[in-house]
Amino acid sequence: TMGNHGAAEKYLDTPVPEAMFQTPCVLPYLQARGRFYLATNRPQAALAEFQTCGELMTRWGFDLPGFVPWRTDLAQAHLAMGNCEEAKSLAAEQLARIAPEQLRTRGITLRTLALTLDIEPRVETLSEAVELLEKSGDRLEVAYALADLSDAYRVAGREHRAGAMGQ
Repeated sequence: TMGNHGAAEKYLDTPVPEAMFQTPCVLPYLQARGRFYLATNRPQAALAEFQTCGELMTRWGFDLPGFVPWRTDLAQAHLAMGNCEEAKSLAAEQLARIAPEQLRTRGITLRTLALTLDIEPRVETLSEAVELLEKSGDRLEVAYALADLSDAYRVAGREHRAGAMGQ
């Protein structure tokens, strides 16, 4: 269903047992719903899903960024709403909680943090995110980070670098 929002919406509209909301099984579900809302330009709804996810993880003493990186997701929702400082704070807090071997989560969080930074630190941070994501093997996240890096090079006046990336 990648890119097929109608099919994704059908899955997410399927009622789930209320008991699921009492178990950690609900966490990836809330994350998926939040990401769907972000992808369909409903950042306020995404924000609510990610906040609920974070509240449950914290309450249950199960706040593991490698499982569900809710702060990074929440930061992305804040970015979509133009709340750059809140996004920056959440991404920085998440980075402090991620284990060094969690390359994918670290790379995604760095990419999110980079979008809150001035242009030169943004280029540097996105370059690091690309490197980590390449090592993690997540080609989709690498593509997102490369697109952001190309945009950052363009903004920095380094069109030759942006063009060299195939953009």
